[in-house]
Amino acid sequence: MATTTEIDIEDYITTKIPTTIVLEILNHLDNVDLICMLLTCKKLYFNIRQQCNNTIRFKDIRLVDEKAYNYIWDRFVDKMGSCMPSFYNILQNTLSNQLVIADQQNEYASISKRFNNYHILDNNDVMSANSTYYNTKVETALLSNVNVNTIGDWSKLKLPTSTTTILIHHGQTPIEFPTDYFHHLPLIKRMVVECSQISLGGEGGGSFPQTIKSLDLKVSSGPTKELLSGLPHGLESLVFRFGRNTAPIPFQDIPFNKMSSSLTTLELYTTDLPPGILPTSLTRLTLSFNTSIPQDLFKSLTRLESLSIIAKRLGKQDQPVDLQPLVSLKSFKTQFGPAMQFMLPQESLQHLTIDSFTKIDSIPESLTSLNISLETMVHMLESEMHKLPTSLTKLKLNTYIPRLIPPGLIPNTIKYLQIEACTLVEGSIPASVETLKVGESMTENVTLPDTIKHLSWKSEVSVPLPKQLETLEWTCNLLRWADKAYDYSHNFAPIISQLPTTLTSLAIQLPNFESLNNDQIRVYSLLDNIKSKTNDGDDDDDNNDDCNQLILPPHVTQLTCNIPLWFEYLLCFRLDEIINRTNVQELTLSFPVSHWVQLVIKRLDNDNSNVMIVENNSILGGFIQQQPGNLPNQKYRPLYIQYHYDQRGMYTFLGYELPTNGNNNDNNNSNEMEIPS
Repeated sequence: MATTTEIDIEDYITTKIPTTIVLEILNHLDNVDLICMLLTCKKLYFNIRQQCNNTIRFKDIRLVDEKAYNYIWDRFVDKMGSCMPSFYNILQNTLSNQLVIADQQNEYASISKRFNNYHILDNNDVMSANSTYYNTKVETALLSNVNVNTIGDWSKLKLPTSTTTILIHHGQTPIEFPTDYFHHLPLIKRMVVECSQISLGGEGGGSFPQTIKSLDLKVSSGPTKELLSGLPHGLESLVFRFGRNTAPIPFQDIPFNKMSSSLTTLELYTTDLPPGILPTSLTRLTLSFNTSIPQDLFKSLTRLESLSIIAKRLGKQDQPVDLQPLVSLKSFKTQFGPAMQFMLPQESLQHLTIDSFTKIDSIPESLTSLNISLETMVHMLESEMHKLPTSLTKLKLNTYIPRLIPPGLIPNTIKYLQIEACTLVEGSIPASVETLKVGESMTENVTLPDTIKHLSWKSEVSVPLPKQLETLEWTCNLLRWADKAYDYSHNFAPIISQLPTTLTSLAIQLPNFESLNNDQIRVYSLLDNIKSKTNDGDDDDDNNDDCNQLILPPHVTQLTCNIPLWFEYLLCFRLDEIINRTNVQELTLSFPVSHWVQLVIKRLDNDNSNVMIVENNSILGGFIQQQPGNLPNQKYRPLYIQYHYDQRGMYTFLGYELPTNGNNNDNNNSNEMEIPS
């Protein structure tokens, strides 16, 4: 029951503070704090929902994502059905500026039942779909494998006039639009196209709307000359994505003369590099090619700030490429190239990334970050003509064979140091380093400097941790992850036991698991992974474990647990251990290639009996009232967050009961915990 003081505060907020100010405050809160504020002040929550429900939005939540497979953010899709029910309307409102139009065969077709602006087309509902979304305030629209035979004619399918960004995903199939199909959209600024070929209609191939400022094309057979001639004259960014099956773009087919004053960003895979044709307005350039570089190709690009060169094959290059006229160049990168030599600008260049085949005339004095192979750097420093500048603070050394880092090789100006593979000895790491990332390494009686605050360590050999360490990422050899006979707890226990009290963030692997139901269900536990085991295989202190004792230092509020081998398994993680035996407030569970969930944990009572668990970017979660445990030394019942992947999709939910069948998702849902909203 609310106290008199709480009621007075609610009345003051809802009657004395203008709604516009309240909305401005809510707009500056992250998603979890927004939920907490609305639920703490129930009268405010009621009034806001009554008056301004369409105004409140969550932050950084999206369904359409340019960087995702098929442009659909699947990390959000698999959790959409488990979002907090009381905030489902706000979630829908958050996504209301996005529109997806897809064919019936689209793999995400089931989303249409959850998301108001996700439309699956068939012959009967094209017109009704138009009437549903045409007058909405859509900003981003995705056309996903839309089959013109389904709708009969493109003219039947119109996008809202408020649309500013269009994404077209047709995989390896062509798509053909009628002439000027997009020209009824006065606000369109950006277009992304992925298909085998695209036609905009008309005898000349049609043209893009002139309002477009950013165009991203991944056309596997290469855009036609007619299509390129219809590029908008005011383009500021033009990107031709290249991949294994992408055809190169003939350089002379691009009408650079029409974009000579507007184009600032260009990414291009081409077969030829004619001299002196690039627009002088460019500030960012990425070139992939298989020919020699004309000497004056870059000469006029005095505004260029970033240059990346990807040489797939190279013709005869007798002379070094002169980049010294690029007086504004700040970043230069080469990769995948045969031997090339460059003359670099000495006063402007700050960031340099070169592969082991690239040669440079000298290391610029202005450099602040360098990404280079260890062998190349050692070879350069052995020459009296090269030395590392005193301005250098960030250094990445690439090598796939562990090599000795002799004392004194790394200058004492370096604050950020990353080494892929190495052998460290005493003095290899200078005392200036604050962030250290080490891949596969061999160490021998090495003491890391106490100046290190952020450490990423990929090795089975533990080292004494720096006393001022704030963040630690500790991982093992990935090749051992499938070795069930290998006990990782012997590696984890020494690390956990020496964590400094200054540590606030920890990331570790959880390779050990409990296998159930013929290995169809895997249960991961932080406690089981960090407890050492005796020679007879029993856990130390298993019977004397204090359920109230913290298993991590008290200041660790951010925890990341990396979990391997998730496909074709029903995976469960012991969430109650994190709630009751750590002070972690942000928990990330990740797989080798992606995050699974990023949960915010809010403990509402001193005894943790009531907890709010929410994922910031999906609103997965809810309020949990922990249930008393049934076993000795078990204050509360085990609580699991569960993940299932099968041919029908991915599912994430919370529950107290372990599923009984890893292949039966219907049974999994029957065990889903009811979370009060």
